[in-house]
Amino acid sequence: MKRVPALSPTRITAVYAAGATIWILVSDRLVGMWFPDAESFVLLQNLKGLAFVLATSVLLYTTLVMERRRIQRLEHARHSDRELIRLLTTLVRDVVFRYRMVDPKGFDYVSPAITDLTGHTPQDFYDDPDLGRRHIHEEDRERIPDRVRRAFDEPVLMRWTHRDGSTLWTEMKTVPVRDDTGRLVAIEGIARDVTAFQAVNRQLERALESEESARQAAQRSEEYSNRLREVITELVEARTADEVRDLIIQRSHRTARAQSCIVGMIDPTGRNLEIVGAIHEGTASLDEYQRIPLDRDTIPTRIARTGEAVWFGSPAEAEAWMPGGAAVMESFGSKSYAGLPLVAEGRVLGVLALAYDEPRLFDESERGFLVAMAHQCAAAYERTRLREATVKSQRRLYTLSQQMIEAQENERRHIARELHDEFGQLLGALNFNLHIAIEKQEEDDERSSSALAELYDSVDLLEELFGQVRALSRELRPAILDDLGLGAAVEWLVEGFTERSGLAIHLDDRIDPAVAIPPSIATTAYRIVQESLANVTRHAAAERVDLGISTETGELHLVIRDDGQGFDVSEAFEQATRGSSLGLLSMTERAELVGGRTEIRSFSDGRTGTVVRVWLPLVPRGTGS
Repeated sequence: MKRVPALSPTRITAVYAAGATIWILVSDRLVGMWFPDAESFVLLQNLKGLAFVLATSVLLYTTLVMERRRIQRLEHARHSDRELIRLLTTLVRDVVFRYRMVDPKGFDYVSPAITDLTGHTPQDFYDDPDLGRRHIHEEDRERIPDRVRRAFDEPVLMRWTHRDGSTLWTEMKTVPVRDDTGRLVAIEGIARDVTAFQAVNRQLERALESEESARQAAQRSEEYSNRLREVITELVEARTADEVRDLIIQRSHRTARAQSCIVGMIDPTGRNLEIVGAIHEGTASLDEYQRIPLDRDTIPTRIARTGEAVWFGSPAEAEAWMPGGAAVMESFGSKSYAGLPLVAEGRVLGVLALAYDEPRLFDESERGFLVAMAHQCAAAYERTRLREATVKSQRRLYTLSQQMIEAQENERRHIARELHDEFGQLLGALNFNLHIAIEKQEEDDERSSSALAELYDSVDLLEELFGQVRALSRELRPAILDDLGLGAAVEWLVEGFTERSGLAIHLDDRIDPAVAIPPSIATTAYRIVQESLANVTRHAAAERVDLGISTETGELHLVIRDDGQGFDVSEAFEQATRGSSLGLLSMTERAELVGGRTEIRSFSDGRTGTVVRVWLPLVPRGTGS
């Protein structure tokens, strides 16, 4: 629209005064010059005045007409702008308003979009000046003045309540309207429905919170994994059940970061729960809990009976789980509690109790960590306990085996002595009596020649029996082993085997005379050589045997090598474990009982020969260095 310049009264008055003054001065001078006579001068003066009035009237009329047209054009333009603004406020979804801050207070204008936002028409707001305030959410209503002032500078968020009770989020921006004195007379503003935008923001915030929660959960899981790995490493390094028990107490207290940690194990009778260790920072005494019957209803005994973990975030939860549970927690000064069964291979071994002096929620990650830690502790405890029991059984078995072998050797020694001494004396006396009888019979007549022959046969049988008794006595326990030592006993054994079997046995005796061989080692070596030569004669069909015996680097070394038929060593040991043949098993067990070792190599694939190597310590096991 073309701008129309305004004609101010001052300008009109100034122009009129200047024009009139110039006209009067100039016209009077011209008339005096042109018409010097007085009558003509007066007539012209009147005509001049009349012309001036007419001219000024025309000029004033023209000016007024132009000003009225300008005002009409301005009113038309203002009306057009107002209609355009009203059309815009009608079409847009934002609420445009103007509120009077001077009496009478109220809305000067509210756009129709207010109906969608509140459920009321603009006329409702004109009729009730306080309706806008009542539509603001009650939690935001008390902060209206502050928020309105803040809205002068930047948009503010505010919750509005719809007529149907729903809540909407709005973003409002206001502009203050002041008079010439600076007094606030009105507030003009615009409000926009941002409920959908806020919903998206909340979803985004929840997504960010979920992402942050997931990140924190991953960090906690990694931390728990590292702590559990440290616990497992220390448990693996523990060698005894006592070490594992101490580790359970110390690591559980430190790793779980609990105020108190108590470990109870079910005793061998299975009827009591014994407190085997505790780290307790409270004032309550643990004396009455040192040994708790499992049939007594307490928190740890119930866990031991059911095998289920419990989590109490407060004493009230403990009371709900078991009457009296809150009193127990409060006596220990605990605000939260975790009770974990120590389970290994499906069997409850004991209970791990963790008490905290502050409330805890025990989220899933922490519960999983504590349960895994308890399982690892139980498995380590059971593993070391079984290992200790196995070691004790092996020691008892070793002691029993040694005692049996010693008893067997003593019995053999006793039987051999009895055969040599008692039976030898009796057989000698009987032989002497038979010879006396023979001499007397020879002095009688020849009638008893047949009886004499029978006496001679009896003497022969007696001498044969005497020889067998002596041989049996030597085989049971050769006296030469006790009297002359291992080397002489092995040499005598080789001579006997050579004489009976015809084997060519070559003995290489390199025993250092200065080395003292303990009796148990000598007996073991002798029996291994005896069993090896017996196996060769029974199974190998060999022609030659090389036997080496020597003392070197603190050990007694035996080597028995034959050129006979080989065999499958693994199969032979399997048969020995089934009881079909005990020779090889007897040799290896004898060596192991004194701390020695054996090595047997044989060839059953066309090659011939078997080699038995034995290393026996010159200091028997269990005697010290």
